Amino acid sequence: EQKTFDVPTPTVTGEDPNRLSVVFDEIVVKERILVEGGKSKQILSQFDGPVTFLGDVRFAQTLILNGVPDSLRTNGKVYIKAEGDTNACSGQGAQPAALRVEGGAAIGGNLKVCKDVQINDDLQVAGISTFNSKMNVNGDIDLRDNDKLLLGTDDDLQIYHNGSNSYIKDGGTGALVVNTNSFNVKSADDSQWMIEALEGNNGVKLFHSGNIKFETLSGGAIVRGDLEVTEDLQVNDNLTVSDNVQIGGNLNVDGTTDLDHTNIVGPLNVNGSATIDQVTIDSNTVTASRFAGTADVALEAPVHGTAGQGLSNHDFALMMSLSSLGSGTVQKLTRDQQIRFNTGSNELRCDGDIAAFASDDRLKTNKVGISNALDKVNALSGFTYNWNEFASEQGNQFDPTKRFVGVSAQEVQKVLPEAVTPAPFNNEYLTVKYDKLVPLLIEAIKELSDKVSDLEERLNN
Repeated sequence: EQKTFDVPTPTVTGEDPNRLSVVFDEIVVKERILVEGGKSKQILSQFDGPVTFLGDVRFAQTLILNGVPDSLRTNGKVYIKAEGDTNACSGQGAQPAALRVEGGAAIGGNLKVCKDVQINDDLQVAGISTFNSKMNVNGDIDLRDNDKLLLGTDDDLQIYHNGSNSYIKDGGTGALVVNTNSFNVKSADDSQWMIEALEGNNGVKLFHSGNIKFETLSGGAIVRGDLEVTEDLQVNDNLTVSDNVQIGGNLNVDGTTDLDHTNIVGPLNVNGSATIDQVTIDSNTVTASRFAGTADVALEAPVHGTAGQGLSNHDFALMMSLSSLGSGTVQKLTRDQQIRFNTGSNELRCDGDIAAFASDDRLKTNKVGISNALDKVNALSGFTYNWNEFASEQGNQFDPTKRFVGVSAQEVQKVLPEAVTPAPFNNEYLTVKYDKLVPLLIEAIKELSDKVSDLEERLNN
């Protein structure tokens, strides 16, 4: 018997409304409760109050929770034993997943995932994320201005952009090492090279406006264009400069040096030989095809001439003459082809008079006459001779096949030492200044003249 006392009877369209409806204050079921859901198996069972399950709750089909605002809340653990994987977030490919969340998910504690994690949209992490294994990123990593990519236990290496400039900053105690087969730096529009470094013997190249200006080689380096050094420059091997170089400090080169268009403001010290244009300086020898110009002071300046300048192939021109004298110093040196030295005959020839030294009586004091001049002349011997073997080994000027005429320097030294001086080729040997014998000959002639006059006087008487 069914009795209803002002209690609404829920019905389902298509179902028989004449069904049994019971209201109890409390029911205890010893075995089980089976709810068939009507003939259509679509009638819902409703619990208007809390439900406590002290045992397992098993669902043979989908569990749908429509609670507001929280659909499912538990103070214990949720364990999903089923295994499944998916390659998509929705659709048929998502069906094998053990847990699918189509809406957002908030996790207040730590999240530990034992296998792969695939996120098809943004991932925002407010705290520190720790990856204990390799991380593969198939897309961009977008960092804001002043957000740093930190590497190292102590964050020694930092990579970041501050809004204006980009930085790679190494704050550790070690070095910043880049190991690569090639290292290239190009302009922002990828149109011009700036730095190119290649493995092996290819070296390093530095560019300016797309042109190579500095290049390292296996034996050194090449600077293409001007080189300006504001302080000292030390080169331990050869130095070749094909363009301008300006050095503000010292230049030290241990090897061969080739310079072109070089401006040296201070002194230049060369320990070896130096070739400037066609002039070679080696030890105390200067070699050039032609000398021209002026000089204020010169001790010795032998200059070689060439054919086609009024000289023969065997002639050498001194190419210098004294144009004026003052205070005992040479005021000007000019080229003069009338003074020649013939290499074939070892003769110095001058087309004009030779004026040397000084003989003005106003410049002399303590004059002492030459006494016994005739006896001194008689002590000298004039003779012809050939140079011996030792002399011929000292130079071409000592030609042993040619006869010469002269006197003995040792004999002259005994009677007139002022006319004897060390020989130019060797200070251990002597030579005679023949022009100094003229005063001796004058006084000897005077003595001989007095004797002739005395004899004439005796004959006349």
